[in-house]
This record gives sequence, C-alpha cells and structure tokens, in this order.
Amino acid sequence: MYLLWFSYKIDATKSASNGLNHSPKSFRINECSSISSAFSRIILTGILTIFLNACSSPTRNTTTPITGAPNSPTTGVPAQLSFATQPAGAPAGATIAPAIRVSILDAQGNLVTTASNIVELSFQANPGNGALEGATSVAAIAGLATFSALSINLPANGYSITAASTGLNSAYSSAFSISAPLPVEQAAQADAFVDSIGIGTHLSYNDTPYFSAWPQVLNALTTLGVRHIRDGFWNWDSSSPYISEHEALADAGIKCTYVVPINSTGVPESIEQFSPEVKDMEALEAPNECDVPGNCGQDTLTGIDNMLNFLPSIDAAATNLGIPVVGPSFTQQSSYVISGNISSEMTTNNLHVYFGGRNPGSAGWGDFDPQGNSYGSFPWWLDQVNVDAPGLPTEVTETGFIAYPTTATPYTLPESVEASYTPRTLLSAFQLGIKHTYIYELLDEVSSPGYGILRSDLSPKPAYTAIENLISNLQDKGPSFSPSQLAYSIAGGGPNLSHLLLQKRDGSFWLILWLEVPSYDPASNQPIQITPQQITLTLADPDARQVLQWDTSGNVSRANAIMQGYTLALTVSDQISIVKIVP
Repeated sequence: MYLLWFSYKIDATKSASNGLNHSPKSFRINECSSISSAFSRIILTGILTIFLNACSSPTRNTTTPITGAPNSPTTGVPAQLSFATQPAGAPAGATIAPAIRVSILDAQGNLVTTASNIVELSFQANPGNGALEGATSVAAIAGLATFSALSINLPANGYSITAASTGLNSAYSSAFSISAPLPVEQAAQADAFVDSIGIGTHLSYNDTPYFSAWPQVLNALTTLGVRHIRDGFWNWDSSSPYISEHEALADAGIKCTYVVPINSTGVPESIEQFSPEVKDMEALEAPNECDVPGNCGQDTLTGIDNMLNFLPSIDAAATNLGIPVVGPSFTQQSSYVISGNISSEMTTNNLHVYFGGRNPGSAGWGDFDPQGNSYGSFPWWLDQVNVDAPGLPTEVTETGFIAYPTTATPYTLPESVEASYTPRTLLSAFQLGIKHTYIYELLDEVSSPGYGILRSDLSPKPAYTAIENLISNLQDKGPSFSPSQLAYSIAGGGPNLSHLLLQKRDGSFWLILWLEVPSYDPASNQPIQITPQQITLTLADPDARQVLQWDTSGNVSRANAIMQGYTLALTVSDQISIVKIVP
C-alpha cells in the first residue's frame, strides 16, 4: 500500500468535473497503479512527499519536486504585473515602507525571473492632489521592480497606485492613506554637548589624593573623557609639580579655566608669564563667590567692591592672551544688583547652581523673582545673570550633589539617585543654551566631602560611570559641520517627558529621553516611586537602530530597536534612554 500526502492547487477548468474542492487533502491510494491516475486529476504545487510502505519496493521516504505550478519561478514570457508588496500608509513626505515591489508574471501567474522590464508607477486614485516623489520608474531585477525611496507629499485617505509596463497588463494597488507630515526638529551637534561638560578639581590641595595620587587622578580624568577642568590660579615657580601636572593635562587634550583669587599679585603680568608654562589655560575666571563674607572681604559689600576693582586686571590679562573671561559667581540675588552691569569686563557670565538634593528640573523652593521663577530653579538663576551681564552667554562653573552609598542626612542623596540627577543636570543645562557646565567636583576631599563623583579612595561612584558612558557614546570629534533636521513625533510620556536631539558627523541622530521628575525626597531621605511611561516614537524614515538605557549604577544596556512600520514603542523612566536613528 502507498500513502500519499500532498498539497495542491485546483485547475479551475477541471475542478468541478473532477469533484475536487479547494482545501489541502490527504489521500490513501491502495493500488500502486492508482498513483498516475491520481496525478492526472490535480495540479500540484510545492513538495510532494511519498511514503512507500508496501508493494515490491523496500520502504523509503522520498521527496519529489513538483514544477510548473502558478507563481513559481519561470523563464516564461512576461505577460502581466502584480503587486508583490502593496503600498502601506505613511506620513506625508516620508518614505513608504516597506518598499513597494511589483512582480512580472507570465500568463499563468508565474514569476518571470529573467524579466528586466521597466515598471512605472502612477496614481490610480489621487484624493489629496499629491505628488509621487522619488524614483517612479524602475527596471526589474529577476522579475521584481523595487521602489525603495517613494513618498507622497500630501495627506489624504484612499490613495491607490497603478503599476504599468509596455506590453504587459497593468496592476492596481489596494487603497492606502497618507497621514499629516511629521514635525521637524533641528538637531544640535552631539560633540557640542560633550564639549560642554567640565569638572572642578583642586590639584594644589596637597593633603588630598589630587596631590598624593596624581597619576591616578590624571587617569580618572582621561577615562572620564572630559576636555575641561576648573581649578585655581597661583603663580607657582616653574619647577613646581603643579606646573608639570597642568602640562600633562594639556598633553591629554584637557584645558583649564583658572579661577584668579582676589589676593593675586602682579596681575596681569604674572598670568601672562604663567600661561605658556602650563599650556592648558583656556580661560580666566573672576574671584570665587565674593559675596560670601571672608572670600574677598570681611562682608558682602566689601567683597563685591574688591572684586569689581580687581576685575579689570583679569580682563587685561585675558585680552593680552586672547582668551575669554568668565565673570564672577554669586550666592545671593542682591549681589547681582549690587554689581550692576559689568558685561564689558567679561566674555561669559557665571552661575553656581546647586539644587539641594532636588532634581535638576526642580521648580525651586524659595521666593519668586520678578519674572515669576522660584529661587533655586534653573530659570531663576538665568534671570539673575541678565542683571549683571544681559545678553552674554552663560557658564555654570559649579553644580553637583552630596552623595553617599546610603544616607540619612537631609539634602544629601544616595549615590544611585546622583547617577540619575547628574547626567540630567548636564543635559538640562545644554538644553538651556549654557556653554559649559562643570560638575563640582572630581573626588571627595576634606574641604568638600561627598561632592566628588569619585570617592576619596578614587573608586568611581555611579555618577562617574554614568557621565563616562554618556561621553563615550556621544563624542564625535572632527571638523565643524551643520547638523540637520529630523522629522519625528513622540506620543505619550506626559508633561515631564524631556528630550534632547543630537546629531553626529556620520548623519546619525541620537535622541535622548528621560522623565524630569524627582525620585528622592531630600528633606525626609525617602525614595519617591517613579512610574515609567510608555511612549511611541514615529519617524518619517523608519530606521531606529539601537536603544541605550542607563541604570542606577551608571551602566548602559543596549538593545536593537524593533520598529513596527514607522513607530517604535519605548518605556521611559527617570534614567536616561538614547535612541540611535540612522536615516
């Protein structure tokens, strides 16, 4: 006995007379001679598997290809067209994806693999008076014409397309819709963000690891990837180890803004002699927080007055060296008013922005200024610099958090929270147009315990790791270029969703996403539960490649982006995520 299983397609001219229906069948044929007669009644497709269990032949399992079936490859004569891939809906102006494909078939509906006919697309129905943009005429390859860069410029429902080729029967697509065009956003240079990141150091503090473990400190700076530090000026002798340390920084591509103390002598001459020795001087900064009694004078007014009298000497040195002057930093709102407009003696304004353990998007916690912004918030601080130097760019030369592995001290943070807040501080500052933002400081030391992103034993806190990963993924050194725009939209996330769009020189976009919400109450030292938000990212050119996700340890996980058509579903939390998009 032979057992025969196979799938088949019915010849429409014979199915009725033969009494066969159109569903796959299994047949048991009891006589060997019956096989040939069974074949004569059907048209087979695919693979025929015959199990021989009886007759005179040994039992065997064979596979027999069946040829000549409809839609199978052939070298026949082209006769007609068919849409192998129908046009799908897309935003106006976006590339239709997946690519429209048109098959060239023979009269029996088989793909003609030798065909290279020119296939042209045009509107069958054009309800939106749109235009087909891109290559609408394509030569088939192996019987398939692929339209990989086609778009329609105007939205409407009910578009359909005709595929035509000389001498062949045309094909008509199913109806599809084109939605409204996506909004476009101008990207910033990814490397401009990286270049905005700096860190404070105290290299001359000889009772700290800055001095006792200098090689490890230099390694920590180069590993972190920062290009800017902020440190103090002193007119050291040329044989001082501090001179050689700054030379090493210059060799590593790290530049220094020098804070010039109020009691410096011989300015500007001493600075002009000092600069070529250290080789890393990129800016001079006015004396630090002169409105704090004892810093520049016995009281606030005296300190500000002494600073104002000293500032022209710093400006003269900077002018002679061809470098910028970073203006004075203050701690009190009234100090900006007392100083008056001193924009003529500085290049950039200066802020020290501390959030007292709050998230960088905090709305503040004190009195309101005339613009309606509350003390402590980024907007409040930016209002102040418009008092003493309106119109000038701004630098934040100090910002940061006091963090420990665990803490019960009010207004300090667990290191895991600092790992979230610190990169978000850098991103938020860049969003606001702040030229440089310096984290205070590199390592925990006796004068500022807890502020470092390295512990006093030089082991990295999670914030260090988070910044290192942020820099290493976004750095993009090279010649200047003009970043372009990206057409995209984000649905969901709520009012606390923040983002920053960057672009690298290779054309790739890097979309940074996070929820700007507090995850810790610094007054009660209690965590705040964060509810992650589901968002949908829609791209005009659907080519998101990778999603990078930071965690509370500062580490990054990577996953391939899986798009559904033009959309990518994402979960966003208070830890930053980055979507790499390659148009």
